[in-house]
Amino acid sequence: MFKTKKNGFLKASGIMLASMMLATGVISGTMAKYKSTGTTEGSVSIAKWDIQVGSSTLAAMDALQFEIYDTVESGGKFTNEDDNVKKGMIAPGTWGFARIEIKNVGEVDANISATFTKNSLSGALPAGMKFEVVKDDAPVDYKSITGTTLSISDEVVTKKTGTLNLYVAFVWSFESNDNDANDMTFASGAESLKLGDLAITATQVD
Repeated sequence: MFKTKKNGFLKASGIMLASMMLATGVISGTMAKYKSTGTTEGSVSIAKWDIQVGSSTLAAMDALQFEIYDTVESGGKFTNEDDNVKKGMIAPGTWGFARIEIKNVGEVDANISATFTKNSLSGALPAGMKFEVVKDDAPVDYKSITGTTLSISDEVVTKKTGTLNLYVAFVWSFESNDNDANDMTFASGAESLKLGDLAITATQVD
């Protein structure tokens, strides 16, 4: 009888121990949790800055050449009635202009400034020659060229409208005989006359 009870006690104890181990395993399993780590890249689009003058970018202006003389049908004369100067040439009594198209093909508004500097070398230009820098409308009458406006500033070229037209215009006076000797120095040469340089600056609108 004693042996039977002992075996029963051991058996019951074994069952209890196994149950405790199983319960402990279940509890330890519920204490764990999932954990994942990942990275992603933050980015933002930058508004493009791109100002073009004619077919060149503004940054490449040192390579830009523009023809200041518009031959038109009259050959650059004041009226269309006659043409006493060979087309494409300048002489006392002629006028001309060059249109400079400035485009904002970027994505921010820009302030445009432009200054024309006449050739400053001694005797480099005829004494009776006048210049103007105007925007939007080219002078149609040589009498409108006074020689007092050689720059424009803070003209906004927006990312939407995109274009500003500037005109560099000149007139070579014919009325006075005071400059005859000066004019003849240019008539005796065969090279092109460098009239000056146009500096254009674009600044982002704040």
